[in-house]
Amino acid sequence: MYKEIEKNGLKFLTREGTLDSYVVSEVWAYNKHLEIKKGDTILDAGGNIGAFAVMAASKGAKVLSFEPDPENYSILKKNVELNNLTHLVTVKNAALTPVKGKLNLYINGKKNKGSHSLTKRRGREFIEVDCVSWDSIGCSFNKAKIDIEGAEYDLIDNCLGSISNIEKGVIELHINGFGVEKYLDAVSKLKTKFPKGVYDNNPMKKWHTLAKI
Repeated sequence: MYKEIEKNGLKFLTREGTLDSYVVSEVWAYNKHLEIKKGDTILDAGGNIGAFAVMAASKGAKVLSFEPDPENYSILKKNVELNNLTHLVTVKNAALTPVKGKLNLYINGKKNKGSHSLTKRRGREFIEVDCVSWDSIGCSFNKAKIDIEGAEYDLIDNCLGSISNIEKGVIELHINGFGVEKYLDAVSKLKTKFPKGVYDNNPMKKWHTLAKI
């Protein structure tokens, strides 16, 4: 069942019994770094229910949002329409990956509907989703928000050039299930492209952390 909530004058459909309302509150913090303004073109990788896309578009930015889960994608579209922002937000029901094709998306059946992952998780059911290659989307955006539940490591290892021209970006780096060594290797690679970025040098005992580039 949906529940409509408001945040800073915007409306959002959320699902009762989930963390959707928390997601709506969380994304506003990204703007402290991104400083979104009219004329920006923003990549939203991991669109979830559209909280970030709606927030960014409300500031006059154009947004290209990718969300592979059909249920999240449906709510994303509804939230864009609810706020009359379809002229600024383009949504794609697909994941961003190194190669175009299809992959399994492992579904979190609990409260956090934003933690579905392309990485195999024990005990989770999965669905097959479409994948769009990072290289195919070009470099027409100047800012990016990337929260893709572990798939960010494939981006960093294989397709970092796809975002190398952005002015500012935030990337959520997931540590739980991947390890600190994997995280530190990713940060080292990010620093080669974004030496002025802000990175967490003490990620121990954290589920995830945010890289600001």
